[in-house]
Formats: sequence, structure tokens, C-alpha cells
Amino acid sequence: MEITFGIIDVGSNSVRLLVSSGGKTLYKTAVITRLSDGLGKGNAALSDAAVFRSAKAVSYFCDVAKSYGATVIRAFGTAALRQADPTFFIETVKKLCGVTVEVVAGDIEAELGFLGAVGTGDGGIIDIGGASTEVIIKSGGKNLFSKSFDIGAVKLFDLTGENPDKMRYELNSRLNGVPDSLNAKFFGIGGTITSLAAIDQKLIPYDPNKTNGYVLTDKKVSDLTEFLLSTPEKERGSIAGLQKGRERIIACGAYILKKVMEKFKIGSLTVSESDNLEGYLRYITEIK
Repeated sequence: MEITFGIIDVGSNSVRLLVSSGGKTLYKTAVITRLSDGLGKGNAALSDAAVFRSAKAVSYFCDVAKSYGATVIRAFGTAALRQADPTFFIETVKKLCGVTVEVVAGDIEAELGFLGAVGTGDGGIIDIGGASTEVIIKSGGKNLFSKSFDIGAVKLFDLTGENPDKMRYELNSRLNGVPDSLNAKFFGIGGTITSLAAIDQKLIPYDPNKTNGYVLTDKKVSDLTEFLLSTPEKERGSIAGLQKGRERIIACGAYILKKVMEKFKIGSLTVSESDNLEGYLRYITEIK
């Protein structure tokens, strides 16, 4: 009998759920909880409000996973829980639903994203989160480059408020140690990149079958970034394809992608709906 897994990703901007059995996705969803709110402004601790929002989402997703027959439920957290003391959050989740959240290191987060989007093949991924951005490139099973950059869409917004000069400074100072040129087919994962694919196609409603495999060129990303930055936040809710709740940070996320593609000289990337959720499932069932 196949085991049904519930995998929960506690991200810096959203909490996401994957329910899978026998290698097939039964259900996948996300809710924006903004766990990292305020961290970019110099706060050293997660706010109580952000902790409770996110912990309740994890508890709810546990119930959802069980309703699909999940008997193994695992949760992992990323940059927000690396950058601030995760103890209170982990304890809160444990009390609410009995699940222990595993905090994964930046290099592991990059590996999880690669496993989900590329598997065991060659290529590269860009994963833009709320508080960090991961880039990893592999060839012949070996890492050519792997780094978790200490900047994400929420953090960039908190630091700059979309001020062009400040944005440029933050990205130029943080995207360091980048190789001159590495030839690889790149895949893009995470809410920023899937949202850009949806916006470019004006998808209403959002359709993962149309975003998965969609190609974003450097010119498209540049044009979308300019469009989003020139659109006031209060007007972004009417943009076709933009998920409700992403209005505040989508322009910063797009700007990060634009700068990463420039730094790594990436002409295009393929959007993947398979990401670190699928990667974590593979990690715990095939590798760990």
C-alpha cells in the first residue's frame, strides 16, 4: 500500500502544502502569511503576529493533508527561520498540531529546489523566496555553483520600499561571488517566477498547467519588472495573473530575478511548478 505524504514548506512569505502518494500529486496549495515581515527592517526576531499566522497555517495544512489520507506529515522552514531565532515558532507549531518543523540550511534549500525542478539531471535553478534567493548549477552530478543569497522579495521591499537607487545598491552588494559564465539550461521556481509567468499570459484564473514549462526571456523579465515598478501597489490588484496578496512584493521579486539573470548572463529560463516541496519529498524518501 502506497504511503500518502503531506509536505509543508514554511517560507518567508507563504506556507505551502503538497499531498502526494505514489509519486502523484493529490493536492497542492499555498497561503500567504508573511512570516518574515519586518526582518529586513533590522528586527532580530519574528513578530508574534507573523508567528501565529504562519503556525496556524501549518496546523490547518496538517488537517488538510490528513483529510487526503496522509499518514506521514513533514514540515521544513527556510530563510526566515534561519535569519531569526526559530524556537518560538517551532514550539507553537508543535503545540498546535504535533509536527516538528525542520529548519534547512541555505545550501540544502538550493538542493531541494534543484531536486524538485531538475531531479538528477544537469541544469540550473533560480528560486526567489521572501528572504533569500537560491541559485544552483549542476553538471554530471556535481555542483558547478551553489549559493543562497541573503535577499528575497519581502526583505528587499522592507529594505528599500522600491526606491530604485536603494534596490540597485542592495542587489549589487549582495549578489557577489558570481561566476563569469556557466552554460546551463535554467529553471525558475517560487511564487515570484510563477506569478510572472501568469502575468505574462494574463491568466485568469491561475493555471499551473500553463505556467509550468513557460519560458521567460531576459527581455520579458525586464519588461515585466518595469511594468510592475511603474504600477502603484494599490493598482496591482487588477493585474491579470497576479495572486492576491502578492501586490506589495511582486515588483521587488521581479527586480531580483532581472538582476540575477543579468549577473549570470541568463537569456531565458523555464518556469517549473515542481519545486522544493517535491524536492523535499524526494530528499526524505530517496536520499536522506
